[in-house]
Amino acid sequence: MFVMREDGKIVGAFASEQEFATEELSDDSAELVAFLNPTAPAVYIIPKMVLWTRLSDAEANTVDAAMATQSAKLRGIWNSASEVRSDSEFFGTLEAFLTSVLGADRATQLLQP
Repeated sequence: MFVMREDGKIVGAFASEQEFATEELSDDSAELVAFLNPTAPAVYIIPKMVLWTRLSDAEANTVDAAMATQSAKLRGIWNSASEVRSDSEFFGTLEAFLTSVLGADRATQLLQP
């Protein structure tokens, strides 16, 4: 396999040589095998209180007002949850909500483990 690297890390693998991928590695190369078979990200839990403490006062007011306009189901899940699990369906919904309210970069920061 021919690989493409950025900053020393494999970022692409190809069966044939490419203009941008001229380094050849054996198919059983540990580095290539690891690239082709990435491990699943670890599941993590964020206590909901931590999310609130990560928000500024202004952001908290914005999130609270925006949450009040959401469906009863989403508000019910948010209000009853004590934590957010990264492997739950709600995590993706919360990420999309926070992205729409605070922007993608801030949503990513808030939802870090």
